[in-house]
Amino acid sequence: MAERISSLVLIVVSVYVFWGSLKYGVGTPVNPGSGLMPMLASLLVFGLSSLLLFKEVIGAKKKSGQGDTAGLGRYTKPASLVAGIVAYSLLIELLGFITVTFPLMFLMFSITEPRKWRRNLLVSAVVTLASFAIFRFLRVDLPSGIFHIGW
Repeated sequence: MAERISSLVLIVVSVYVFWGSLKYGVGTPVNPGSGLMPMLASLLVFGLSSLLLFKEVIGAKKKSGQGDTAGLGRYTKPASLVAGIVAYSLLIELLGFITVTFPLMFLMFSITEPRKWRRNLLVSAVVTLASFAIFRFLRVDLPSGIFHIGW
């Protein structure tokens, strides 16, 4: 039931963001407007939420015996991810893109795919450096923070 409610909420939010992005102008593929990325993100969220809702409605059977589904244990991972993203948004200007993105990626990989910590460190470093390189190639000004890490 929680998946259905969250899917419906995300569908409504994505429709709202979609209409709001049109107000800013989508532009063209050659000259994109400021509303293009929010529009694409809203379409992605709408599609994934609709898919999840469809899966739940047609009767995807839940596995029995999944452990603590009534207690607070099921909220630990999502709460950790939300706390990490909030901390990221608060610290990125102060500490800079690379120094804040790397720990966030490590947290996300450790929570969502609990593997060996060395693998998560390596993947986090690769994702952070690759995204930094892509943003720099696109000439996006990223916060350098107090360490002034940049190219």
